[in-house]
Amino acid sequence: MDHPIELSQLPPQLQKFCDPTKPARMMAAKGLVPLGPNDLVTVLYQLSHDHEEPIRTAATAKRESLPPNILEGALKSDLLPQVLDFYARNLIKEEALLEVILLNHATADETIAWCAKRTSERLSEIVAVNEQR
Repeated sequence: MDHPIELSQLPPQLQKFCDPTKPARMMAAKGLVPLGPNDLVTVLYQLSHDHEEPIRTAATAKRESLPPNILEGALKSDLLPQVLDFYARNLIKEEALLEVILLNHATADETIAWCAKRTSERLSEIVAVNEQR
C-alpha cells in the first residue's frame, strides 16, 4: 500500500504542496507551510514518494522529527488509508501511536492485519476484540 496518492485524490489545499510542477514542495517537505497536523502528515507521506531525492529526504526527516502529540492528533483523524498504513509500518515500535492507528476506523483491514502479526500482545488483543474488524 506504500505508493503515492493520485494528485487529484488529495484535497485541493494540499495539491499545491505536492504538485511536481509547483515550487512549494521543498518548503512543504521541511514543514515550512501553514498546515494543520492531519494535512501535514498527508503532505509528508506524499512527498516521501517524490521523484526528487532531496524532497524525499527532507520529507522523511521532517516526518521522523514530528512530536508525538502532533502525530497522535493527526493519526486520530480521517486520513487516507495509504497514509495510515505508511505511518503504521513506520511506527511499529511506537506502541502508543500504533494503538491510535489500530483504533482509527479509517485504517484499512490490510494494515490492521499487518500490524497484528508484528506488535505486542496488548495491541494484538485490541485488534482481536474489535468486533467491527
